[in-house]
Amino acid sequence: MDRFEISTLRAYYGALITEKQNEFLRLHYDEDISLGELAEKSLDSGDTDSCRDSISKARNLLEE
Repeated sequence: MDRFEISTLRAYYGALITEKQNEFLRLHYDEDISLGELAEKSLDSGDTDSCRDSISKARNLLEE
């Protein structure tokens, strides 16, 4: 999926994912923030795997 599709799905179905997942998707796809930067900004103490998992789960939920 490209950035536009993710943003469109998030606009329609964003209520189906958590607030944190929604924010991660917004920052990663709309604001072009890297996973490393997301990890630094989040409460995950720099854990990029946690950010990647959160984004992946959110994308899967929106795609379904």
